[in-house]
Amino acid sequence: MIQETFGNWKSGLIVSALMLVLTNSAVATLIPVGDEWEIGSWAQKFQESGVGEFDRIEISFVSTGPAFEAPGLSGLSDPSWSITSYTDLGPTERSSVLAEGNALTSLQFDVLFLGEVTDPLVFAFHAWNGSTSIEAAELTWSDGAWSVITTGIALHLLCPSRVRW
Repeated sequence: MIQETFGNWKSGLIVSALMLVLTNSAVATLIPVGDEWEIGSWAQKFQESGVGEFDRIEISFVSTGPAFEAPGLSGLSDPSWSITSYTDLGPTERSSVLAEGNALTSLQFDVLFLGEVTDPLVFAFHAWNGSTSIEAAELTWSDGAWSVITTGIALHLLCPSRVRW
């Protein structure tokens, strides 16, 4: 009985330690914040943080079908940041958007999408500090949820309470 209890205790300690390491080592990346919301088309707030300083971000549409609704990005949380470049597909549609500003470690922004919130889509995200790429990710929206694949950076998706905007 003592051997069995001690064995279970050791297993529980190992699992707890592994969970602590996994959750603490994976806190840096782009994450969706709150619910998507409809704006004629629809939008999602994102936050980039935990990757160190960055001074430029870019989003590029990957999937076919409706792309970003112009201006593509809005609600940049730092007043020094603005859209500096974009690629138009038409009067209300953009395939890529670049925004720049003062170097910082955290930024929230809204990504605007054409089409219905039920339409699946894929876009690429990049963050730079000067000419150094510090994060690259591919974000997929499908069945009402985001999945994120990052390049060389651990991923931690927060699951905030669902709040309507």
